[in-house]
Amino acid sequence: MDLYDMNNKVLVVTGAASGMGRAFASLSIKLGAVGVTAVDKEKKGLDELDANFQDAKDRLMTVHLNVCDENGVIKMLQDTVKRFGRIDGCFNHAGIGSCMAETIDMPTEEFRKVIENNVLGPFYVLKHTLRIMKAQGYGAIVNTASLLSVRGMAKTLEYSTSRGAVLAMSRCAALEAAAYGVRVNSLLPGLTDTPINDETHKGLSPSNPKAAMDAISANIPIGRYATAEEQAQAALFLISDAASYVSGLDMLVDGGLSIHCM
Repeated sequence: MDLYDMNNKVLVVTGAASGMGRAFASLSIKLGAVGVTAVDKEKKGLDELDANFQDAKDRLMTVHLNVCDENGVIKMLQDTVKRFGRIDGCFNHAGIGSCMAETIDMPTEEFRKVIENNVLGPFYVLKHTLRIMKAQGYGAIVNTASLLSVRGMAKTLEYSTSRGAVLAMSRCAALEAAAYGVRVNSLLPGLTDTPINDETHKGLSPSNPKAAMDAISANIPIGRYATAEEQAQAALFLISDAASYVSGLDMLVDGGLSIHCM
C-alpha cells in the first residue's frame, strides 16, 4: 500500500488556475485521484488545465468561481459531493498578493481587498468543507498561509496580516475538527517561483524583476526558489494517509530561509 498516492481520493483545490494550485490539481490526477474539483476565478487557467487532462475529464471538474462568494462556495462543494460522492481532502489555496506599499501609503481599499480574498474566501471554503467532512466523519484540509505568517517583510502589511489570520484559523479549526475525525494543517510556503511572486519582484524592482529574484535567492540556504510542484507535493503529503497523525501543523516549506540568521 502506497500511503502517499491519491488513489480513490476525491480532492478540492482552490486557486487552481496557476502556480501551486494548478500543480496540486495536476499531481492529484497523475497520482490516481478519482475526483478533483479545481476552482479559480481565472477561467483561462482552468481551460488550460482541462485541455491538459482530456484523457481524465471524467475525474476533473473545473469551476469558475471567486471563493469570496460564499453561496458559490457552498454550491461548488455540494456539486463535488453530487458528482464524486464525498470530499477526502481540500487544498484551500486561493489568494492574492501584496501591492508592495509601505504602511503609511497603503490604500485602505487595498487592505480590505486582500483581507476579503485571503481571509474571508479561505474561511468560507474551510467552514463549508468542514461541515461536509464532519458529516462524513473523516477528511483532511490544508490551508495556505505563508512564511510571512511568522516572519516580517517590509511593504507586505496587508498580505502578511492576511496569512497570519489563516494560520490562526487553521489552529482553531484543527482543535475543533479532531473530535470528528478531520485533520487541518497549514502550509507555509517560502519563496516560490509562481505568478504571485512575479508581481512581488516587479514591486521591488520595476526595471529589473529578475535581479530582485536573484538577490533574494542568494539569501535562501538551498540557493533557489521552490517550484510550484515542490509546494504541491508538501500539500499532498499533509492530505495523504502518510500524515494520518498530523494535525495543527504549521509546515514551513522555505528552503531553510526561516532559520537563516544572516
